Amino acid sequence: MKKLLFILSIISVLGIISCDDKLGLEPWQSASTDGVFTSIEDFDNGIRGVFTELHDWGAYGGALFIYPDVAADNLIQCRDGRLTLTTVQNWTYASDYYMANAIWSQFYDALNNCNLVIENLVDFEVDEDDQVLKNQYLGEAYALRALLHYELVKVFGKAYSQASASDLGVPYMLESNVGTPERETVISNYNNIVADLTQAISLVTIDDGRFRMSPAAVNAIFAQVDMEMGNYGDAITHATACLADRPICSRTNFEGVWTDDVADGGVLYVQVTEQDEDGAGDQIKLGTDYSQTSATSGTKSEYVIDYDLYQQYAATDIRLDAYITTSVYNGTMYNHIKKYMQKTGSSTPDLVDLKVIRAAEVLLIRAEANYRDGNPGSALNDLNDLRAERYSGFVDGTESGAALLNAILLERRLELAFEGDRFFTLKRLGQSVARNGSYGDHADGTGDLYNVLNLSVGDYRFEMPIPLSEMNANPNMVQNSGY
Repeated sequence: MKKLLFILSIISVLGIISCDDKLGLEPWQSASTDGVFTSIEDFDNGIRGVFTELHDWGAYGGALFIYPDVAADNLIQCRDGRLTLTTVQNWTYASDYYMANAIWSQFYDALNNCNLVIENLVDFEVDEDDQVLKNQYLGEAYALRALLHYELVKVFGKAYSQASASDLGVPYMLESNVGTPERETVISNYNNIVADLTQAISLVTIDDGRFRMSPAAVNAIFAQVDMEMGNYGDAITHATACLADRPICSRTNFEGVWTDDVADGGVLYVQVTEQDEDGAGDQIKLGTDYSQTSATSGTKSEYVIDYDLYQQYAATDIRLDAYITTSVYNGTMYNHIKKYMQKTGSSTPDLVDLKVIRAAEVLLIRAEANYRDGNPGSALNDLNDLRAERYSGFVDGTESGAALLNAILLERRLELAFEGDRFFTLKRLGQSVARNGSYGDHADGTGDLYNVLNLSVGDYRFEMPIPLSEMNANPNMVQNSGY
């Protein structure tokens, strides 16, 4: 496996020697980027290279989507499947667990490439006509650096709302020559994230759509971070700026989001095509983590929707048909996850674009922030706007007080199910994972039950362990408590 500290891959699209080719030759730090960045177009390729890193299973191509739902209460293991990720469902991961290493190494590889772009671009001289492009690429690199550290600290550090001044987050990488860094505090991580986003928001002015950083995407990431930090007024401001450019997808087009037929509501995606491969040379097929489908045997699920959650989708909710499909496998009826089964026009099942941020999440952030900031009327308006595009025949709700907050959080769970949100939301809110022990994996709620039901607030397993390979490589690294 790759290690952060001594061997970091450099994006192949830039023509720099790869990590695998470099092993045994010389330290990575001696590799030079001379001759790589010679034109403004090279920096465009550099940003594209960072997005290529995000395809892989350790990033958005797998782990960052399925892990937070498997570790929470949205998915239950299907005993007719391959019994993958049992360690995550049962919270029995240790420091040598491959998922922790995959997330750590993939995101730090991508961060190294962000820093290569920043270091080479800051003093790169351009004509006046190219200044906007220079600002754009620099801003994209800052925004990506913020986003990737944000993902890492959510996985390996405590929630900002639960963290003390001394609680450790992750190393915040501000340069590509990484050495042997120490972990910074969670609070320091978030301060650095805000600083990078503040840089980015003043530089990113071009909107090339959902597959690149845009002003809407930077504002959306900022809104996520603001919500995590409890900066509700700022969350409202950034969410509003995003939504002005990216309204939520309508009910009419909603099912097309999941077959990649429509761009509606897309804020930041990682595009996946038939030609894209991950680091192992395999096609990037996010849907395989949830199920595998064949014409002869049907759909064999790794995980199916938790039956308690399934019952909370109303019959009039478009998400029920968009997210779930019910069919027989091996003589048993299951409620399979449908979100990632196949894009229209693709010959490869389980291959879809990776929906990192959608406008619906941003609207829900604004709704919750409005409620917590003392604006219940605005919060209700946001909530009703979302529900009007998800339920047929919807009549505006009139909730207030705790019922309004509960309704917002319910819609967040229903909207973002199977998108890597649930575990982190429970963590942010300081709530336990409390699974329903009465329901099993079959479509009617019978069948095999969860093996383990509860993860209490403050349990050390809300944080992944620092990978063993990293602990062995870096004498300055400190392991999370409990591992």
